[in-house]
Amino acid sequence: MRMYNKLIVVFFLFLSLCVGFCFSQEHGKIVEKVEVVNVVVPVRVFHNGDPVKGLTKENFKISINGKDVPITSFEEKRQKIAVRDRQGTKPEPRLFVLVFNINDYNMNLTQHVDTIFEKIIRPGDRLMIVSNSFFLTDWPVKNKKQEKAKIKQLLRIETTRTRQEMKRVEYEMKTLAEEFIWQVADGDMGVHPQTLMRDFNIKYKDALDNYKKRYANIIKTQSIRMANYLKDKDMKKWVINFHQVGMFPQMKSGRDESDGGLRGKLEELSRRKPWLRMDLFELDTIFAVAEGNMVKEYSKYFLNSEVTFHTILMKGFSNVYLEYYDYKPIATEAEIMMRRLTRMTGGEEMGSNNVQKFLDKICEKEDVYYVLTYNPGDKKSKINVTVTDDSGKNYDVVYDNQRRPWYMKRAIKKIQQEEAAGIAIKNLSYNRGILSVRISGIKMGQLEGETGEKGKIHLLIKILDSESKEVNNVEKAFKCKERNFVLRMKPPALKKGKYDIVVQVTDLLTGKNDVEIQPVKI
Repeated sequence: MRMYNKLIVVFFLFLSLCVGFCFSQEHGKIVEKVEVVNVVVPVRVFHNGDPVKGLTKENFKISINGKDVPITSFEEKRQKIAVRDRQGTKPEPRLFVLVFNINDYNMNLTQHVDTIFEKIIRPGDRLMIVSNSFFLTDWPVKNKKQEKAKIKQLLRIETTRTRQEMKRVEYEMKTLAEEFIWQVADGDMGVHPQTLMRDFNIKYKDALDNYKKRYANIIKTQSIRMANYLKDKDMKKWVINFHQVGMFPQMKSGRDESDGGLRGKLEELSRRKPWLRMDLFELDTIFAVAEGNMVKEYSKYFLNSEVTFHTILMKGFSNVYLEYYDYKPIATEAEIMMRRLTRMTGGEEMGSNNVQKFLDKICEKEDVYYVLTYNPGDKKSKINVTVTDDSGKNYDVVYDNQRRPWYMKRAIKKIQQEEAAGIAIKNLSYNRGILSVRISGIKMGQLEGETGEKGKIHLLIKILDSESKEVNNVEKAFKCKERNFVLRMKPPALKKGKYDIVVQVTDLLTGKNDVEIQPVKI
């Protein structure tokens, strides 16, 4: 944890005084006993990749450990995003999760936010945002102009961060290549060629892995958190994934010294030492990522949520010249998981930069799935669902069979959520050096070892400069006696310039959170 200067220490003291009704950082537990009577099983059925409509209860069979169990209820569901509401009736509630994987700093998704609201979002809908850095639980759409501005601000921060990261990567890769060429050329160093090549190989792979972890992969616990959250929402739901395909410097082919000498030096070493060819082969193949069992398991967990995924894979076009490398697309777990979920839920997958065409297609695409329930009895059970009819067709049946490997069980247990209390940030302002924010909707409950009802929150305050670099980062957890309160504080003095103040609050009893961003000019 980073060391703070004296101003930060004063800031913490002031923060503690501002929320005098809050207590220590110690965490407690709320324990509830829930009795399961019926288990709900959403099922998708496909034939030759197309969703199958018109099946009846008699076409389905559920078995536990090889023994058939009665289906207690059955429903076929069909729905479209583009639906005209009947005049004089209240529109049905809908939830849209917008997922933004910002991997390419040369593309700007903010220009498409207006199109999303024009074609899809209507007043009364609920929005949820998941991006590289933010996880915003859903809120109702009341003022389209304000909601668009909020999302654009988040995307601007993500894009700026990616731009800074890729500049750092470009410098790191350039330095790595130059050092390798210099070391190979220096015959007096006495370093074995194999050592030089292995060292280059390791550093290159580490740089790529770090990029994937920070900007191109879905965090596993975040995925389960989103799946749990969607499962508890009783409304029509869609996840729309805007995925910028990851781009990373890959070595040039080395023809006519066009690689600046890097590829030529590596191939020269490989010819002299045949056992080094595997190292060079590995450098050429590490951009391809195989789908592992872990991705399959985490994808399967979303099937209980009755949500349809749509994914657009957008290509980047880098105009940056690198002497030793070309920017090439890389496969990532995020892309693999989202493509898998899109196919498993019958959604639309498109490789294109034409966002408008993508939105037109998903608006008209019909979702078809079935919802079955059964009584599991007294014991927890794993199920098997089969579909048959008189046609004798072989159907692909997609559902959650409730089989969980150990790592899934551990992750689910860690982040299992209760029903949300609806925590929210309102009236965030910064005036004359004073930060003011209202936090409302904190869930209150009986904490273990405590008297009376209390809430628990985690407060994070970041101040970012015009390039989205952190100037200050302060966080603290509290126990609170009230559901709502106004927090006023004086952060450390800021130099003249433009800043973004980011306030994120998390309800530690529910996992729900909210984020607000306030641009300020000093």
